[in-house]
Amino acid sequence: MEPLLAPLLASPALKDYNGCMTTKEVIRKLLDRLPDDASIEDVQYQIYVLQKIQAGGADLKAGRVKRHDEVMKDLARVFQQSGLGLRAEVGTRVMMTP
Repeated sequence: MEPLLAPLLASPALKDYNGCMTTKEVIRKLLDRLPDDASIEDVQYQIYVLQKIQAGGADLKAGRVKRHDEVMKDLARVFQQSGLGLRAEVGTRVMMTP
């Protein structure tokens, strides 16, 4: 099941979630968006995604994030030092070197 949270998080009602909506209200909105035949696992997954989004937002506000190019440079350095034949370049995937 795909996360149903994107429309929920983009809704004007949730823009100020940190202060305006209680967790109970957010869960109710989430449940309203699920199909009637949703399983417990579907609900758990949606809550898990919401928690991860909130944790990412908290990390962003606290400055605990790095830009993609910085992460790729760090990976490239680690891979080079590891001697495992891996390489990472900005704008590419991690690859095995021939």
